[in-house]
Parts: sequence; C-alpha cells; structure tokens
Amino acid sequence: MTWSEVPLRSLYQRVEKSGRPDLPLLSVYRDYGVIPREGREDNYNKPSANLSGYKIVQERDLVINKMKAWQGSLGVSDYDGIVSPAYFVGRPIGDADHRFLHHLLRSSPLIAEYGARSKGIRPSQWDLPWDEFASIKVRLPTSDIQRKLANYLDTETARIDALISKKRRMISILDERWRVWVRNLLGSLTCAVLPLKRHWRVIDCKHRTPVYVDEGYPVVSPGDAMPGRLDLSRAHRFVDEADYRDLAAGARRPTRGDIIYSRNASIGIASYVDTDTPFCMGQDVCLITSDNMDQLFLMYVLNSVGLDQLEIQKIGSTFSRVNISQIREILVPVPDRDEQQTLSRRIDLVALHLSRVYSVLEVQISLLHERRRILVAAVVTGEASVRTVVA
Repeated sequence: MTWSEVPLRSLYQRVEKSGRPDLPLLSVYRDYGVIPREGREDNYNKPSANLSGYKIVQERDLVINKMKAWQGSLGVSDYDGIVSPAYFVGRPIGDADHRFLHHLLRSSPLIAEYGARSKGIRPSQWDLPWDEFASIKVRLPTSDIQRKLANYLDTETARIDALISKKRRMISILDERWRVWVRNLLGSLTCAVLPLKRHWRVIDCKHRTPVYVDEGYPVVSPGDAMPGRLDLSRAHRFVDEADYRDLAAGARRPTRGDIIYSRNASIGIASYVDTDTPFCMGQDVCLITSDNMDQLFLMYVLNSVGLDQLEIQKIGSTFSRVNISQIREILVPVPDRDEQQTLSRRIDLVALHLSRVYSVLEVQISLLHERRRILVAAVVTGEASVRTVVA
C-alpha cells in the first residue's frame, strides 16, 4: 500500500485573520485538542478584555500553541471561534482527511519533532516557528485509507477515553464522599467556632516576579497546591539563591508544619508542608501558621468547611481571588489541641487508605493513556497493519 511523503506546508497555509470578538472563545488543550473555553474551570489563562485581536478559527483549521507544541498543545478544530493572538492558525489545503490529520499531528512522533525544532534556552521559553513546523515531512496514505484509519482511530480512542472518564469519575465520587464525611465529622463538633485570625497568622507572599532558572529552589504557585500534603515535585518554576533569600525572607520562609494556601486560580486550596526541603512562595499564595494549634487539623478544615464558606461568598460575585482579610475571617471550629490532633490522625488514616485507591486508579489511567498513544502512533505512521485495521 502506497504512502506518499509531503511537507506540512502542502497541507496547511498560515492565516492571520481577526476582528470577530463575537465568536466563541476556543482553547487548545494537550489532552483534548481545540475545544470551547466556555464552562471550563481548568484554564487559568485570563483572556484579554478586548478580543478584537484574537485570531479567527474555522472548522477544520489547525490551531497550534507554539509555546507548548512540544507538549502536544495543538489540534484540528471542530468549531468556529477565536483563539489567542499568540497561537498559529493553519487553513487546510487539499483534500486530506481532517480527522486523520488531527490524529497524525498529535501523535507522539510528531510531538517529539516539534520539541526538536522549537527554539529557546529552556523548555518554558521554547517556541515552534511556523516555518519549522511547515517544513516537517509526513507520510500519508490514499484519501480512502485516511478516512478508514480515521474511522478506526475515532472509534478506538473514544472507547479508551470512555474508560479513562469512568475511572476519573470513580475518583471524583470517592473524593466527594470523603469530603462529605470530613464535613460531617467537623460539623459534629460542639466547640467554639472562631475567625481564623484568632489563633493563626496569615503571611502574604512577596509581590514581585523573580527571574526563573532551570534549576534551583522550587517556587510554589497556586497550580502547585493540592489538598493534602504539599508535593514539591509539582513545582515547575525555580529561582536562584539570591531570589530565594529575598522571597523567603523572615516570616515568609515556609517550614515543616506550615500551610500554603492558594489565593487565586484554585482558590482556597490548603497544602500542608511536610518537608524540610527549602522552597519559597510564588505570587497568589500565602502562608498560614500557628504556635499552639494543630496545623494538620486546620488544613482539613480549610479544604472542607473553609472551601464551603468561599463558595457561598462567590454566589452573585465575580471575584477570582481571595484576599488576606477574607482568609483571616474564615470561621474555624477550635476544639482543644489534643482533640485537634485526635481528629487529624483519624482523618489522616482514611486519607491514607483513599490515596492508595487513587494511586491504583491513576496507574490504570496512565496505562490507558499509554495504550492510546501507542495505538495512534502505530496507525498514523503505518507501523500497524493497515489491512488489519481497515478490514
């Protein structure tokens, strides 16, 4: 079966059209490709107030996040809309099957090629020039085979995606049941309920943007904070010794037992510092500490009833961040320290069991993603038997 080799410039022509702020705003995701932004809560990039400069996308256009192409942030759009001016938009040339191209251009061999051709000193600064992208050569089967392979991949990837969604739903259900249990446990307390500021100190981050480096001291930002114990492996930004000393000067230096609290993006998430590894706070997080209260107990309070209070404040409001004064006013049940420690140990035991269940499910999800990646790469490159696939 004949496959012909062609450069991507023969499949897509770069277009630069704007001036339609009335069209729906689209986003480019590594996992999903091009999808509508409306209704999603997992995109922390704030769009411009003026969308007139955003690029027009038509159905079947290719959209590339040139700064993250090496991560797979591109795809063929199923929607008309607009995207960030920083993205590339390519209009299709010829009659190649757009679904086949979507799978091909998002396949692991092509993503590796984008990384090799991107320019920049470090990954966070990598940029894929359009000319580099357009010069990449790909192999295409006949139009009829493209359609059959696209049909096969659409079916098989949808099946794998459904399994992944099912397992993520299991995690979501377990997590919600866990939160309800913690809320009920804390709600049964008969102690005083006081503003957080009565027993805890809230220390804001330093409001300046440092110079990031490839290696150095981790900087914890809102997206790095997760409910539970702080995982520094999630931190993807680093600073040198001088910036670390400045950002972590005095009371701003996190130590074991402190809480890192997210003020923006993932608002109201509390992470317990369970490490002696030095790190510093990025912007939009703060540190919460106390000399005589159980910090682990407070972390569980903030991630349950504390979040509930913030959600109530959001009703009828458009605020996208929580300020220090609001945090200090969060109402906290305050039993004596011994009872706090008893409760935090009890909650911890359940959390440990759940984390093991989550780990098993995440491994299964990871294996499904790998199965999907291998399948797509084998089919679009012709490594898989085409006759078997299209039979």
